[in-house]
Amino acid sequence: MTQLHTVEGEEWTLLPEKAVYWQKEKLLIISDLHLGKISHFRKAGLAVPFQAKNKNLEELSFLLLNHSLKTVIFLGDLFHSDNNAATELYIELFASFPDLRLILIKGNHDVFDNSLYEKLDLEVMDRMDLGPFSFTHAPEDTPGYYNIAGHVHPAVRMRGKGRSSLRLPCFYFTESHAILPSFGVFTGSFTIKPHKTDQIYAILPDSTVTKVSA
Repeated sequence: MTQLHTVEGEEWTLLPEKAVYWQKEKLLIISDLHLGKISHFRKAGLAVPFQAKNKNLEELSFLLLNHSLKTVIFLGDLFHSDNNAATELYIELFASFPDLRLILIKGNHDVFDNSLYEKLDLEVMDRMDLGPFSFTHAPEDTPGYYNIAGHVHPAVRMRGKGRSSLRLPCFYFTESHAILPSFGVFTGSFTIKPHKTDQIYAILPDSTVTKVSA
């Protein structure tokens, strides 16, 4: 189940797949896929389930097929450092969407040669301003704009009865910026310490996006 959130007068749909859909602009915003990271883990001998390998691209394909889109913005760390089989799978996926504008806000793990990004039909930039928003990889001070970023992989700790608690990925909105959850699996997370004025939407295990109290 999705959640609607209004930021800077614009209505966004927060998706349980850990992405944002801006219907007015026909824009999908995704952060920190880290494509190829699971292959990297498996090569290192870590016992990551094989079926998890293509989960990122399967969920991305679902979003592309189920939303009216003109543009996709990747908020950095699209690939996990090295060129591997995930790159070819990415090419196969987007070959089915030739009219999409694909923008990569370059992250610290995006270290491919520019010629490869051209092959992937990606427009690469350090920052993009659109409407009231400034899109960056890591959170930045962007005077005059509301900053949208990733990099942090935010999570919130939900407390239940007694000492029980559960840490969940979340969308994190403050008065000056928003931080999107990491789209990729096996990327880790950072537990935020919100202020009372912040707005938080946790993504529950049943794929429900729900607003929680700071």
